This record gives sequence, C-alpha cells and structure tokens, in this order.
Amino acid sequence: MSQLRRRHHQRLATLELTPLVDVALMLVVFLLLSSGMVAPEEQYLEVTLPVTASGDEAVGETMTLSVAASGALYFAGRTLDLDQLAEVVGEDSSRLTVVLRADRDSRHGRVMEILDVLRGMGVRRVYSASDQGPETW
Repeated sequence: MSQLRRRHHQRLATLELTPLVDVALMLVVFLLLSSGMVAPEEQYLEVTLPVTASGDEAVGETMTLSVAASGALYFAGRTLDLDQLAEVVGEDSSRLTVVLRADRDSRHGRVMEILDVLRGMGVRRVYSASDQGPETW
C-alpha cells in the first residue's frame, strides 16, 4: 500500500488589524459622545444656580443664556451686551424658548433687564434654571 504523506505547511503569524482598528474607532466615538454630554454653556461658565424644591424641564429646542455673579451675560462661551442679544436671538423669536441660567449671587435687577430685552424682542417662553433642592423642605 502506498502511504500518502501529509504536507504540513507552517503558517506565518499575522496580525489582524481590523479588530484593532474597530476597537480604536469605538474608543474615539465613545470619547466624542461622552464629552458632548455636558452642555456647552456649562463648560464655559461656572454658575451657582439657586436651589428650588420644584421645577419643570424646558421642552423642545432651547437657547441657554448665562448670567454670572458679576452680571455679565454669556452665550456659547462669549460675553454679550444687551445690544448683541438681538443678533443672537434672531428674527423668529416668538417660537424661541430661552433658559436663563442666572447665578444666585447675580443682581435681580440685571436679570430683569435681560428679561425685559427678551420680551421686547418677542420671546414669550423664558425658563429660569435652578438646581433641584432636597425632597423635603
């Protein structure tokens, strides 16, 4: 009987790059998504919000304005004057919802000035941001 010989081929060790690239891209996507979880306004300006026992979430697309303790008005990380607020709000302001993040140490008069300008431009829905207080007061 003839005996068949098996040929033994040695395979060269190869490094598969596809799974490595997949993992690297997943990490990049994770970092991009997780860094976007913080609202841009909260990244730029440290505002100590007043504490309240109740409140509602603003629904729909909102524009967030921040008022520092010094009274400075901020939008998307840049300082605004009341005159520049009209440019930021735009023409179709009747449908706009504004969230006002005023520092608890800011002057009430300054907040009222900003609200007056917003109402003069036709903004009807303005929410005041606050931190959730304790369950029982």
